[in-house]
Amino acid sequence: MTGLRSGAVTELRLAGAGIGVAGVFVLSELLPLGALAVLQLSDNGIGGCMSSYEALEALGRAIGASRTLEVVDLSQNSMQAPDVQALVSGGVAKGAKLCTLNLLRNALGHEGRGILLGALRRSCEAFTSVCGIPRGVTHVDLSCQHLEPEDAKLLAEELMLHPVPSINLSDSALCGSTDDRLPACSSLGLEALAASLGRQPQLEILVLRGNCIGGNKSGNSPEAFWALGRAILESASLRHVDLSKNNMCLEDAHAFLQGGGLRGALQSLDLSGAAPELLLLLHPGPLRSLDLSGAAPELLLLLHPGPLRSLDLSGAAPELLLLLHPGPLRSLDLSGAAPELLLLLHPGPLRSLDLSGAAPELLLLLHPGPLRSLDLSGAAPELLLLLHPGPLRSLDLSGNMLNGQGIFDVDFSAVVALTAALALGGPLEALNLCHTNMDGEATCQLAAAVLQHPTLR
Repeated sequence: MTGLRSGAVTELRLAGAGIGVAGVFVLSELLPLGALAVLQLSDNGIGGCMSSYEALEALGRAIGASRTLEVVDLSQNSMQAPDVQALVSGGVAKGAKLCTLNLLRNALGHEGRGILLGALRRSCEAFTSVCGIPRGVTHVDLSCQHLEPEDAKLLAEELMLHPVPSINLSDSALCGSTDDRLPACSSLGLEALAASLGRQPQLEILVLRGNCIGGNKSGNSPEAFWALGRAILESASLRHVDLSKNNMCLEDAHAFLQGGGLRGALQSLDLSGAAPELLLLLHPGPLRSLDLSGAAPELLLLLHPGPLRSLDLSGAAPELLLLLHPGPLRSLDLSGAAPELLLLLHPGPLRSLDLSGAAPELLLLLHPGPLRSLDLSGAAPELLLLLHPGPLRSLDLSGNMLNGQGIFDVDFSAVVALTAALALGGPLEALNLCHTNMDGEATCQLAAAVLQHPTLR
């Protein structure tokens, strides 16, 4: 306390210190006397009761009288509208240098937000944030802050006044608690935030990973996804959106698409971990990167005439995986996929294809484009047919049983197909046939084709 009086202390951090109402009264007496610039009082239980009103009014009066205080953190203090009214009545908005007042993770409600923002905007010229966002930042990182629907509403109002290019709100509870023992919460906070984001002139990156938005837990998760889709559609600047690990269900996916989630200026969308029964992507826009790793839809249909260049479907297990893609897809990851039929019809410039660990009954590759690397290691199809007139340079078939004992019961059928492919005379330079269970006759048959190949060594 002596340090506060003398001006030697410029930052005082008492988060979770349990100072209570009595401690607030003591601090209120000392604040105007020192040179404190930062005061952190989060998680001290100083709101939400009758005895807190007088203490918070005294704190508001002290903050208003301070000539040095710039940042005050009152987050997670169970504060409600009457508590905010007490702060404002004390004169919190009169602080000469106050620019950041963090009131996230409180139960302010519509009334409390209105009282606070109205007072600060009218009286405090230096004020910039009620969410603890420093002045002049270009990236707002509020990840792992356990933000809830009320926080989303407060943040939405702030972003309308102070737009930023990048926002990370991952691993929170913007649609309510993730604890199934608690009552379901509303997604209205996220809807309000989405409406604000759609009007951001600078926003390029939005991360909402791990917020449990989907699955209709809140009772209206499709409305939340529709609002997010609408925000993406209305935004002229948004380029990357991460919605991974949000329990997106069939209704959510439909609502997201109906809102326009794949029709804006968006270039990269992360939906990894989604498990809709039907995920239908119809995208004529400039989406270039799509992550659906871990998805397990019954039908995954990609109809994409746009410039998608990277597609991650690793771990997917649809009954039918159909890729019809005339655009410039260059990288495709299907490792671990196990569809009954894997059909790739791709006239574009696909250059890298990973099918390691795949075990379809029929693996058919019809590819006239410039595929240069093909990984089929560990795959165990009953028939492996390679028809590739293009410049394939690397082929990995290790771990495949190339003995022809499949459902077609044709001796050496896979070896014959491979020999025919080698006979095409392309620029193949590397061929891996380790652990393929070929006997002497099959080896001799293949060796002749290898020896006659112009580039294979």
